Amino acid sequence: CMASFGPESIAAEDRDRVLGIHYRRMRGELSDMRYNASMIRKNGDRVIAEFNSTTIEINGHPASLITTRDITSRLQMQEALEKSERKFRDLSNLLPQTVYELDSQGFITYMNAAGRQAFGLDETETGFHAFGGIVPEDRERMQKNIERAFSEKRTNDAEEYTALRKDGTTFPAIFYSAAMVENGVHTGTRGLIIDISERKTMEEALRKSEQKFRELADLLPQIIYELDADGYVTYVNKTGRETFGFETDVERVHSSEFFIPEDKIRMVANIRKALNGQKTSLFNEYTAIRSDRTEFPVLIYAAPMTDNGKHIGLRGLIVDISERKTMEEALRKSEQKYRELADLLPQTIFELDLQGNVTYLNKAGRIAFGTREDEIGFPATTGVVPQ
Repeated sequence: CMASFGPESIAAEDRDRVLGIHYRRMRGELSDMRYNASMIRKNGDRVIAEFNSTTIEINGHPASLITTRDITSRLQMQEALEKSERKFRDLSNLLPQTVYELDSQGFITYMNAAGRQAFGLDETETGFHAFGGIVPEDRERMQKNIERAFSEKRTNDAEEYTALRKDGTTFPAIFYSAAMVENGVHTGTRGLIIDISERKTMEEALRKSEQKFRELADLLPQIIYELDADGYVTYVNKTGRETFGFETDVERVHSSEFFIPEDKIRMVANIRKALNGQKTSLFNEYTAIRSDRTEFPVLIYAAPMTDNGKHIGLRGLIVDISERKTMEEALRKSEQKYRELADLLPQTIFELDLQGNVTYLNKAGRIAFGTREDEIGFPATTGVVPQ
């Protein structure tokens, strides 16, 4: 309805353009058209109108049939949507993680800057299927997860996949995803991808460190053990199992069960002291019991295990005193014989660590290189000329 508009209803800045379109149509240069122009109401309000115009004939002469509608609100909503979309893009491009959107068929419709960098893509490379970003062996699982998320309307799903870059290299990642829904219809998926390479490296380093600890502990002739905060055994090495006469692991058995009754109260008290950060003696002597109920004296060395500053258990060493002296004496004699024999030889005898530092040099070697015994530990390269 044009009732609210006056004869000069088309805004001045658009009047010539609208008239130009009309005259060109009258000359047959243009056909049906749709265009926008600003209009001024009688009360002075400015609106944006959509013009739909076509050419008709009246009394044998060409004329224009024009319909208009106020699209101000629609354009304002569209502008607000575009601003919101820009804010989303700007924010996602600030994130260090990959942000992505898929259509209902699983094709990439958006990926932020971090994502393009992570996958080795440029800004023009969108529209490819999400499967292109993971290794083939994970694709069937991803498809099932996508279908399940759609059917069950789940959000915040987290799945681990091996991501595939454009250059063929891979990296472990966790994919978080949520279905995009419009009017009750799933239109796609929006999600976040976190590169967990660093975490995996740390986990692998931790696993290897734990494995090295276990392997080393199983090589030791002493008993190595770990207790939780309640005093239950969580780990004991091979020597411990053999010494106490257990063929399998003894986890979740309380540590006091391995000692004579008269020592249990004292042992539990010392465990509590250690976990509470109270000072105890460097070692404590107890009488241990094997599975066959035979007894043997031991020394126990213990230290608290901490996590984020909190004591979570104890780790320690149990030494069978009845054998220790014999082993120490045998070791001392063996080492002494080795040193004495080496010091009798006229040739230089030396030992190096993995870093190439001299850890031992016999008497002939010390004389030959002019080195005192207390100077051992220098790099072996210092014993040869630079060239």
